[in-house]
Amino acid sequence: YRPVFSPDGNIIATSSGNIIATSSGNNFEMYDKTVQLWDVRIGQLIKTLARPSDVYYNKHFSPDGKTIAIWQSGYNSSHLWDVNTGQHLKNLTAHEVRTDNVYFSPDGKTIATSGSDKTLRLWDARTGEFLKKLSDYFREERCMDVSPDGNIFAMSNSSVVDLLDLSTRQHLNTLSEHVSLPYCGGGTITTVRFSANGETITTGSFDGAVRVWSANSGKHLKTLIGHTSRISSVAFSPDGKILASGSFDGTILLWDVP
Repeated sequence: YRPVFSPDGNIIATSSGNIIATSSGNNFEMYDKTVQLWDVRIGQLIKTLARPSDVYYNKHFSPDGKTIAIWQSGYNSSHLWDVNTGQHLKNLTAHEVRTDNVYFSPDGKTIATSGSDKTLRLWDARTGEFLKKLSDYFREERCMDVSPDGNIFAMSNSSVVDLLDLSTRQHLNTLSEHVSLPYCGGGTITTVRFSANGETITTGSFDGAVRVWSANSGKHLKTLIGHTSRISSVAFSPDGKILASGSFDGTILLWDVP
């Protein structure tokens, strides 16, 4: 599962879930049920975060790099850990079914979790207290991102992305140019990212296309065609001028997006 860097770039967090190929030709997934923190500069293991029976998927560092939030595979909870001590701090448990994603706000004060119960839930990052549930406009969320100012959440499901204003709790726009593919269970959008200045949103999907949108108006700005298989991830450079897209075709493409 996707590794993540700490904000200062000195630590990388990895979680288990590796495909093991056998001589008989059969593949299986091997989980060691841990999240491991590594020193990027020397390649040394710093901490192993583990609890019995847990298998961890998505991870997200707090903006100050002191806490890491991790959601637990197949369960309705996420976990907070102290990066320096490796101590388990809090369980965030409220979703009626499994948790699908976890994210810190840019100011580090709020944690958002989404779940298969089609809700977004907000938590106090310091105390772990449950704050509110947002559900009026939600589908089953697959991936999400938050704008740099922390005011807008972008949440994907199937072939659309919903934009939500967190200050007013109002639905702003629906981004809906991606092609819905029935053989993917309809779950075509695989990644969504805001640019560094928050003015644009980029999405990638099973249809192999990367699309760029206006975050303010929701208008579709351009479609980037070049990959031959589904998109796995997109990321902007810090100055927002270059977009990188990764794909299951085995390539990473760089795009000029002025």
